[in-house]
Amino acid sequence: MTTDPTRRLTDHLAAKIRESGSSQAAVSAALGWGDDYVNQLLRGNLDLRLAHVYAILGAIEVSPARFFGELHADADSRQRAFVERLLPELLAHARAVLLPPRRPRERSRSGSEGGEPGRPRPAPRRREAPTSKESEPSGEEQP
Repeated sequence: MTTDPTRRLTDHLAAKIRESGSSQAAVSAALGWGDDYVNQLLRGNLDLRLAHVYAILGAIEVSPARFFGELHADADSRQRAFVERLLPELLAHARAVLLPPRRPRERSRSGSEGGEPGRPRPAPRRREAPTSKESEPSGEEQP
């Protein structure tokens, strides 16, 4: 099936005429048009207008909502299939372009891990032991 929107519409309309059990000539006659008029519209020899589409749909008793819903559902399924087929390749390409390759972490100059590369990690703070005056009980009472 073609990707040209007009061609897709005319192909779908021709299929609906066939599904109705009618011929293009019979639809032309039912609408009071020349015998070959619908055929000429569907082949692209005459300018197809929305009024033509609605008249043909009325003659074959197909609702415009159903016709256009099916037309677009078909296009959506083709687009979805196309994207699903290409998605793994697109994701691989995006990962290659956007994400740098993973390298093992390097040790910093100080030998410690973590922090910024080349910058030593600060030493943990030590708690100082109480001084001898603080550790010995004094004879004075505190209020």
